[in-house]
Amino acid sequence: MAVFCDSIGFSHGKVTGWPEHLKTLIDDKVWHDCRPSWTLQDYNVEQTIIDSGLANNYQYGVLALGFNDLFHGAFLGDVLDLYESTLDIIAFHGLEPVCMTYSYNTVFTTLANPLNEGIVFICEQRGLKIIANTDRLLDGLHPDNLGSMEIAENAWRVLY
Repeated sequence: MAVFCDSIGFSHGKVTGWPEHLKTLIDDKVWHDCRPSWTLQDYNVEQTIIDSGLANNYQYGVLALGFNDLFHGAFLGDVLDLYESTLDIIAFHGLEPVCMTYSYNTVFTTLANPLNEGIVFICEQRGLKIIANTDRLLDGLHPDNLGSMEIAENAWRVLY
């Protein structure tokens, strides 16, 4: 599995990101690039797939980006359009696209919940798998260690 992610999957301090927890569940077959404050506008997923040879080595491409675009002032419709085109890029390169939501109980519900609704709608329309986030948060947005483990278990149940 290849994971394109912002800080919700980032390991920092005493918190291990959910992709690292998932590696222990599926025997280290997880590549991930989780960056704090990363946006869909900044992340060239296609170039990352090409440069890293991900299409030849992984079945799934998990897209966990979009919140920071809204946080920095992008319009929801534009973010969802970019989300869809990124899913198309992932599929074009032979990875099965998988969606991930953000926590519905974040302190940023006015941003996260409409984004989640859009992500779920897009993925249901396309018949894509969705990895649920967690309500176990460290700071009102990012998962704590138990939350990261919960997301990893959600991913494992959905994909394996």
